[in-house]
Amino acid sequence: MKEDIQSAKSKANAAEKKVGDLNLENIKLIERESLEQAKAITLEEELNKVKEDLQTQKATYKAQLESISASHQTQVENLEKETDNQYDQGLRLSYRCIMIVLGKQHPNLKMNELAADVAEYIDEEVAKEDGRELEPNASEEATSPPHAALANVVEASTPPGATGETSCS
Repeated sequence: MKEDIQSAKSKANAAEKKVGDLNLENIKLIERESLEQAKAITLEEELNKVKEDLQTQKATYKAQLESISASHQTQVENLEKETDNQYDQGLRLSYRCIMIVLGKQHPNLKMNELAADVAEYIDEEVAKEDGRELEPNASEEATSPPHAALANVVEASTPPGATGETSCS
């Protein structure tokens, strides 16, 4: 019986030691879990900061893209206007040259009437392109490009022998 008690005490001591070891291991696991949770919280905070930074960068890039796009659109519009102006200048020069040559080759032509007829024809063509009927209007005639261009040309298409030669002669 003494041996049984001794054996029971040994088993109890071994069990207590095992419980102590398990408690110590449990405490270590709890500490490790706390450290891992702290790391997870830190990583979540860093992730949120990175997300905010990305959102800021996205907004910045979007604003830059819109600015560049607007600038590009303005440049395109300016180039289109410049191209149109160059075309119009070339057209006016061609018309002047034709009128000067006609005036030199045919001195009996009434250049003012011819210029008026050409202006009327151009207005009709522009009206057809615009899909509207030709409505002569004094204020429109003064501001419309065909008449304005032709009025300048009539002045430039003086009869032969006039002073001021142009590059068309």
